[in-house]
Amino acid sequence: MNKTAKIALVLLGFVLAFAGASLAAYLDDLATTQFQAQSGGMVAGGEMILFIGAFAFLSVFPTGLALFFVRSNEKFWNWFSIFAIGMALTGPFAELYIFLVRIFTSHTPSLMAFFAFFALLRVWGTIVFAFGYILFAFITPFKEPRRRLLIAAGIDTVLFLYVAVHLMIFHNFA
Repeated sequence: MNKTAKIALVLLGFVLAFAGASLAAYLDDLATTQFQAQSGGMVAGGEMILFIGAFAFLSVFPTGLALFFVRSNEKFWNWFSIFAIGMALTGPFAELYIFLVRIFTSHTPSLMAFFAFFALLRVWGTIVFAFGYILFAFITPFKEPRRRLLIAAGIDTVLFLYVAVHLMIFHNFA
């Protein structure tokens, strides 16, 4: 199979994932028609969450296919593992930002709150990133990218444990 056919197959998989998620949202819309007049916003929010969840689940298959196709490409795995370490290093900086905003401001101005929200999303995504990096470390057949992916997983795991212990002891989100 040539490179163009592989790319087309993966893109077709994402198009089918989008179509499947759209179908799930449409069927949910049909099932919840009687509730839309009284709580339309809640129904729309539920449909959005359903669409995102269905698309995320269905996108696993074309993503896995794409990773299968690039499995033997050492250049890809080298660049991806370097990117993974860079991405993992954003986690501690995001947690530090949230910590500093909480300490040095009595009220959070809107721009700082905006960035703190994205920092919080990054911090709460650590366990997902860590599992992903571990999975990718098992997929890659090359030793050096595997080592870098495991380092990235270690950084995110340590950050996740810090946040989990911090929440259990202090019961707050900063």
